[in-house]
Amino acid sequence: MREIVALLSRVGPVKGSRRLADVVATAPAPTRRALEDVVLDLLLDAGFEHPEVNKPLIVDGQRIIPDFRWPAQRLIVEADGAAWHDGKVTREDDARRQAVLEAAGQRVVRVSWEQAIAQRAQTVRRVEAAGAPRVASSACAGPISDGTRSSRCTSTRSPADRSRSSWRD
Repeated sequence: MREIVALLSRVGPVKGSRRLADVVATAPAPTRRALEDVVLDLLLDAGFEHPEVNKPLIVDGQRIIPDFRWPAQRLIVEADGAAWHDGKVTREDDARRQAVLEAAGQRVVRVSWEQAIAQRAQTVRRVEAAGAPRVASSACAGPISDGTRSSRCTSTRSPADRSRSSWRD
């Protein structure tokens, strides 16, 4: 993706460059793991605004990369897959990062595989109760059924894009 952006900057205005720039600007968010793909799709399908994805921030002198963040609401959603979050050291690190974020006024909601897949409606309610913003003019607002994809909303990412994470849980 970086190469395309750099090329667009170098060549300047040529036939098709504006269209390509528009496509690049609306490309899928760069998730790093399969669980992040699942959680992002759940959030978008439920009608929440598109959050920042894996965008680093500096909190108390520490670089922290939340999985999903709505800055105006000071809300972070972390996708906690077993492969990355089951060890004692990683659990302690997660707790330390969460404490730093909460001390800075951020609210943190953690979502596991089980919650993202089998407890979808409950997970959406938790994220909504935490203050995640809904898309303003959307037929998406409302509960999503457990285990089923909402027919009222569609993700902005294609199935092919969803399977392209560079990391897997």
